[in-house]
Amino acid sequence: GSWRANFNVGNQTFSKSLRIETVKPNRMKIDFELPEMLSLTQGDGINLSSRRLTGAKVAGLKANVTVSLLPTVTSFKNYPQYVFEDVSNYFNEYNEKTLFSSNLDKEGKTTVYLNDLKDISSAGFLKAVFTVKVFEPEGGFSIMSTAGKISPYRRYIGMNKPDTKSKWGDYYFTREKNVFDVIVVNEDGSLPQTAK
Repeated sequence: GSWRANFNVGNQTFSKSLRIETVKPNRMKIDFELPEMLSLTQGDGINLSSRRLTGAKVAGLKANVTVSLLPTVTSFKNYPQYVFEDVSNYFNEYNEKTLFSSNLDKEGKTTVYLNDLKDISSAGFLKAVFTVKVFEPEGGFSIMSTAGKISPYRRYIGMNKPDTKSKWGDYYFTREKNVFDVIVVNEDGSLPQTAK
């Protein structure tokens, strides 16, 4: 509700209106099993389950899963010197999108798929912030938030730029031989067996 706080400091009085929100603890345990990386090209799904904090199952509860996407660094541990991002394909931010809004099954489980994100175009990997709500039979809802990494592409092309000799910044002299190493890796960082 709304409250008014009065502060007396010496012979002066200050007044401030405040909104106080009642924080209600979760009554349901929510498990949202994120893998290390989610692949949009592989059709990965995320297992969602919920039960009472006592462990008792509750069938058919309504659940809602939303996601917000942010750009993040695209790198692979075996190739730290390579740049794998397409700087011409700038991705700013993806406002919250609903991935799932339906009822859980009789075991309190479901699988959430990322089909609505398949047309995303970005410079590389994305950070996904998931918010999961499970609506309780008593009327309120339990909520949790977690973050993971999304790979929008099956393969990535990386470039290793040579050191520049210019004292004026990142310039390469056109009359000299400049070698740029290029590599193609799968989204898990492994080398592809064949180029398709």
